[in-house]
Amino acid sequence: MEKQNRPMEPEVQHPMFAAVETNRRRSTLAILLDRTAATDERELARLLAATEGGTQVADVSEEDVRAIRLDLHHKQLPVLRNSGLVGWDEGTGTVTTTDHRALTDPRFRQLLETEEAGVDDVLFGLSDRRRRYLLSVLRDNWQNRTAMSRSALARRIARHETDTEEPDQSTLDEILLALTHIHLPMLATADIVRYNPESGRVAYTGNPALEKVVTIFNEPDNRLVSRLDGFFGGLLTSYQEAGGGTGTSLDWPSFWRDPHHG
Repeated sequence: MEKQNRPMEPEVQHPMFAAVETNRRRSTLAILLDRTAATDERELARLLAATEGGTQVADVSEEDVRAIRLDLHHKQLPVLRNSGLVGWDEGTGTVTTTDHRALTDPRFRQLLETEEAGVDDVLFGLSDRRRRYLLSVLRDNWQNRTAMSRSALARRIARHETDTEEPDQSTLDEILLALTHIHLPMLATADIVRYNPESGRVAYTGNPALEKVVTIFNEPDNRLVSRLDGFFGGLLTSYQEAGGGTGTSLDWPSFWRDPHHG
């Protein structure tokens, strides 16, 4: 699903999910991780063109380099810089990775290099806090082989977001409206959920790309120097940021959270 066809977002995206939600940003990060020095924007654009086109760097056209460089400058690099994963000097036109802890983790590199179809849509879906929670609920139901009504899902979300057993009607109405017109249609279009607007029934599809991301998020850290710190018994701890965590296995992993960068 092309991003320009996605519904308008009611919330600010999680900066880390936003940084990896497109193949171009993931490829940019993978290229930069292989560089030992700052990379010129033009050179980065040429390397991206070769990667995306499956061609040799020498065969990349100047037209492609110009187009990708413009896209990098105006769309991709601002998002990556906001995440704390890259340093970008607009004056010199150079880009480099930072010392963000996620960049040294092989699991993060695995996420960058995943080729599972639909992973862009999955990461975009997870970039919204409310969608992360609703997907965790639906995924639990999927494992129990049950679907859920839209109204019951709205009530679960309301209880979670307000931390009360009986949310007020205005809160329920707002959540139900957002589910009906934004979240569920978007997730259904991406084949992450099955959703019947008439009956209001919704179920997780067992989407392979989402399951791949969850697998990566749950992999233990096998690096010797951090084996004990990185191993969480197969469970994720939540990504604790103000208003950003949902306390579910679909949150941004705490072992990729950096106290200096985010």
